[in-house]
Amino acid sequence: MWLAVLATADHVAGTEAQSRRQAARAGAGVAVLDGLGHWWMTHEPVRAAAALTAFRATAGG
Repeated sequence: MWLAVLATADHVAGTEAQSRRQAARAGAGVAVLDGLGHWWMTHEPVRAAAALTAFRATAGG
């Protein structure tokens, strides 16, 4: 299982619609990080880790 991280303030990676379409094509889940930008993992590392940990728990690993 895959995860696409959608940081809503990321203006480098394309639009939200593009990100969601790409995730759907890949069969990936989507983690929405409202208000975070391109470097979401360094802007709020605790929140980023929580999103990744939640995904990992649902992916069975």
